[in-house]
Amino acid sequence: MAVADLLLFNATLLGPNPLLAKSRKLAIEYLTQFILKHKDRHFVLILYHLHGHWVTIAICLDMGGVTYFDPLRRKGNEPQRDFEPIKYVIDAAYRDAVKWYGMTGFSRNPDAPLMHTFNFPCEQQPEGSVYCGYYCAHTIQQFINDFQPKGKKSFEEVRNWFLANAELGHNSEILLYEIQKDIGEILNKGVLKSSGDYYGGGIVAKSG
Repeated sequence: MAVADLLLFNATLLGPNPLLAKSRKLAIEYLTQFILKHKDRHFVLILYHLHGHWVTIAICLDMGGVTYFDPLRRKGNEPQRDFEPIKYVIDAAYRDAVKWYGMTGFSRNPDAPLMHTFNFPCEQQPEGSVYCGYYCAHTIQQFINDFQPKGKKSFEEVRNWFLANAELGHNSEILLYEIQKDIGEILNKGVLKSSGDYYGGGIVAKSG
C-alpha cells in the first residue's frame, strides 16, 4: 500500500473550469508516475479534499476497482457528492500508466474502465462533527495493519472486511484517541528530542 501526496487532490483545483487545466494536468501526471512507481503494490490510496471534507480513495491496481471511503457519506435520498473531478483524474492517470507506459502484470483487461464505488458503507463519523481527518487516518491505519503484502487479500475480501466493520459499529471517542495516541508517539519518537528540543525550519528550538 502507498499513499499519494494529498496536496494535489483538492476539488477546488480539479474542476472542469478551463482555468484549472494546469492543476488537473499536474495531478494526472503525478498520479500516473505514482501508480507506475507502486505498480507492484496491491492498493494505492488518495486523500481527497472535497470542499472542507476529507475522503479516502483506495485504488486496487490489479482489479481496477476504486472505492471511496467517505466518513460522512450521503444516505437515502440525500444528493450525492460530486466525485467527477477526481474520477476524471484517476481514470486518466490509470489509462496513461497502462497504455502510454505499458504497465503490465494485471489479471484484468487493461482496456476495461475502472469500477468506481462512490458510496461505500464504511465507518461513519458522528453527524455534525469535523472528525473526517481522523477517520481518513483510521482507514489508512486499517490498510497498514490488516492488509500486509504477505497476507495479500483480494479486492472483494478487503471491501467485505471494511463493510463488516462498518456494520458492527464503533466508538468515535476511542477511534479519535487511538489516532491521537499514534500521532503523539510519532512526535515523541521522530520530532521531539529527549532534551525537549525539536527541529523547526532547520533551527533547533525549545519546546514548552
